[in-house]
Amino acid sequence: MRFARNLSALMVALVTMSVLGCGGGGASGPAAPKGPKGSAKVKVTHAGKPVTEGILMLDNGNGSVISGKAGADGSFTMNGPQGDAVPVGTYKVSISPESKPPAAGATTMPGPPKIEGVPEKFYSAGTSGVTVDVKEGKQDITIELK
Repeated sequence: MRFARNLSALMVALVTMSVLGCGGGGASGPAAPKGPKGSAKVKVTHAGKPVTEGILMLDNGNGSVISGKAGADGSFTMNGPQGDAVPVGTYKVSISPESKPPAAGATTMPGPPKIEGVPEKFYSAGTSGVTVDVKEGKQDITIELK
């Protein structure tokens, strides 16, 4: 009986800790990076043509991954981790195709998504070989995937 009571008390304590957390309160998620920031309107091209689909990702290797969705003209607006300006620094560049659901009435699943005309090596920051420097303040950046 004593074992069952201790086990029950332990279970209540574990459930309480999982619901309330044990980090001392505060905001959830990572803290905003400190230091200078920039904002960028980015244009991405490949073989001289704008890339008009996909999600551009910038990774500084220190936990800041910035992303933006392609506009019809090949432009991307980049926002920082909390929706604010982008921390200044050098970022590895990748562009990921967007997954699309199967067409209505399809009998097979679509293959892996692709961006027409963009080689798959640019789908990963580890293989793209492209970097970009974000400086303090507003800027326009052109990234050529080559």
